[in-house]
Amino acid sequence: MQKKRDLITNVIFSVIFFVGLSVMLYPAFSNWWNQNMASHTVASYQEAVAQLDDGQTERLLNEARAYNAKLAGLTAPFLNFDSIPGYDEILNISGTGIMGYVSIPNINVELPIYHGTSEGVLQIASGHIQGSSFPVGGSSAMPVI
Repeated sequence: MQKKRDLITNVIFSVIFFVGLSVMLYPAFSNWWNQNMASHTVASYQEAVAQLDDGQTERLLNEARAYNAKLAGLTAPFLNFDSIPGYDEILNISGTGIMGYVSIPNINVELPIYHGTSEGVLQIASGHIQGSSFPVGGSSAMPVI
């Protein structure tokens, strides 16, 4: 009877130990996993961009600049952005919704930028707030990522 009780106690303590260890290691593992996935996503995006010729690149930038100009003409762009069609297709080179990436070399981080800020997007990367300009430069461009 005593051996059975000791066995049950050991099993319970072992389970508690492994649950505690899992909870303690989850943030580090999650961070490693997310960085790894973001790096692969950015690398795939860079490959897609490298395959573009100068004419395609200029066409994509002109589409984004035209969208930004239309957006600048709205009185309330964060409310009326739906009046300008084609948001999800602009700068979507790879067809995955990625429009670019943010690179922060000092902390060794590269984050893809997806269209929109839905919960699904923000779970995996940074998002571009619809109603703000695309990040292609220009005097009136004010992207919010």
